[in-house]
Amino acid sequence: MGLHPILMNLADPKCLSVSGLEGLVRLLELLINYFKVEIGHKLLGHFRIVTDPQMLQASSKLPLAENEGVTKLVRLANIFHLLPSTVNIFLEHLINAIVQTEAQMHFSGHSPFSEPLGKYLDHYPGEAMDFFMCHLQLPRHVRTMRSILQARLAPNLEREIASCTQALVEHCLKSSDQSLLPGLLLFDDLADLQPTWLADNEYIIDVLLGIWRSEPLQPEQDEVMVPDTIHRQSSIMSIFMKALEQTPRVDLLFNIVAIYTCNITMDLTRLTQFLHQHVALNEDLFYCCNVLSRFVVWFEDTLTCTKLVSYMVMDA
Repeated sequence: MGLHPILMNLADPKCLSVSGLEGLVRLLELLINYFKVEIGHKLLGHFRIVTDPQMLQASSKLPLAENEGVTKLVRLANIFHLLPSTVNIFLEHLINAIVQTEAQMHFSGHSPFSEPLGKYLDHYPGEAMDFFMCHLQLPRHVRTMRSILQARLAPNLEREIASCTQALVEHCLKSSDQSLLPGLLLFDDLADLQPTWLADNEYIIDVLLGIWRSEPLQPEQDEVMVPDTIHRQSSIMSIFMKALEQTPRVDLLFNIVAIYTCNITMDLTRLTQFLHQHVALNEDLFYCCNVLSRFVVWFEDTLTCTKLVSYMVMDA
């Protein structure tokens, strides 16, 4: 396919076709230096025109291969990472357009747009990191970013986020209630994606312990906990378990077990299985002696909840 008919079709959104967009991608891969930044404005304009709300809602019930409109949108998004380096100016507009599209199609995780957006963000990891730092309070934006990270579609962005751990701790865990849960979810992802991340940033566990102890989880409380509180506790608990798999911190273990004394509607099955496997069946005698020694101290402490001591005995 020649250059002229492709550019002619690109001029009119009604003439867009999947094959034409795929041809444009191939041309850009070969002739990237011959295209001007202005093409990005036209592509974004076409993206907005094609994203008809009724079409998107109907498309959410159909396989991608059966819907040409959504396929066009995916192909449009897949062009941006091939444009000249100055197209980082479109970063905010492209992210917002894809986040809105995913929301209208009711995606809750990985979507057909994750890969093309991941390719684009991976070219501008610093700018992408700054953008998401300013939008951590928006659940849809956080969901889009996490889907890309979890699928390992933007390794440069992943490394950029990991390198900004200290800034994320200050922003999410120490100064902003609105960013607390998004920060915890992001840290949980990093602990999965980078096996050494927790070991390289041990201070995070101490910060999380402070949050864990400060949450309103009094024994036998009668008040109904809000979902966000439960979600925060569940996310912290997940990070703690990953930390315990790497470092046998007995103090951390006993802080986690305290969750069993709280009257909350949280599924603790995973935690129970983890404790059984990594504590009750642990063959490390030194670790078991440390756990037993700490338990004896707890048993002698009059402030220790009787229910918690009973749980430790039964679980052992």
